[in-house]
Amino acid sequence: MNKECREAGQAGFRHAHFLSEAILVMVGLLVFTALAAAQEPARVWNEFVAKLKAGTLTAAEIRSEYTTPAQQLTWLKQLKDAADTRKSWGDWEAKPEIFTVGNHVQVLARVNEGAQYLTLCFTFLTDGQHWYYSHMENIFLRLDRIGAPPVSLFPDIAEETKSWMREETYWSTLIGGVYAPLVKEKGADYVFNMLKDGPGYFVSAKTWVPFLPPRRAFILWLCWEQSRLRGNPVTLEKLEDDEAIVSMKPLYFLIYKSASHLKTMIGFAEYRRLFETIWTDRAEAAGWKVSFEYENKECLQCVLRFLKK
Repeated sequence: MNKECREAGQAGFRHAHFLSEAILVMVGLLVFTALAAAQEPARVWNEFVAKLKAGTLTAAEIRSEYTTPAQQLTWLKQLKDAADTRKSWGDWEAKPEIFTVGNHVQVLARVNEGAQYLTLCFTFLTDGQHWYYSHMENIFLRLDRIGAPPVSLFPDIAEETKSWMREETYWSTLIGGVYAPLVKEKGADYVFNMLKDGPGYFVSAKTWVPFLPPRRAFILWLCWEQSRLRGNPVTLEKLEDDEAIVSMKPLYFLIYKSASHLKTMIGFAEYRRLFETIWTDRAEAAGWKVSFEYENKECLQCVLRFLKK
């Protein structure tokens, strides 16, 4: 009986030992799987940075929701050139903040842009073991931090950033939703004429700047509306009864340079023509004739010269 008990006990011990080892193996696998899952988004970022630094990222590794792979590669080359010039690859290789949302991996990376550091949000799409670069944004809202409802206060951002967002939304909607479809059906001249708002703009000037002669009111309304409502840096260089000069850095043109989706909707020549059509109509409604001067081919700095008609 004692022998049988000893054998049963030894068998039970071996069984318990086997179960313990099996459990340890399972726990180890679970831990390994969890670590692998945690490392996967980091692997996406590390491989992307390595390819960007080496200049080996290809169009086949880009799946952009907004623009063509060629346009994305152009932007990425500019980032690479800047990092090469400033020797700032250490910023890119530092541990970033990473989020996983569905099949999207989003990385917040703080990189040196010369005079300042910018936090950029890079988005990648994952498909099985493969990842694809999607796009990069320098505007993002941390609404993931607001907490549970009810909530009445939401995080704010800089006024210049909000101005950019308003202008980009407005012009993207107008170009994509009005210009692009109608120009195919009616032609560019029809669309440009439809978008003229000169008489209404002049009414705004006379209504909200009532203490000046109408032509002067128009110039000063232009300066206030563009700087305070639109967020464009404006300087009134000259204001007389028969001549006025306004210099401006329009977000309109800077958005075209930066928001690559607009380039898929309208060529730059037509985009500039739209700007000049709108301002010519506004000036004529107020009794002015306007001419345009630009400091560079991208029109990032322009001068509007007004002469009495």
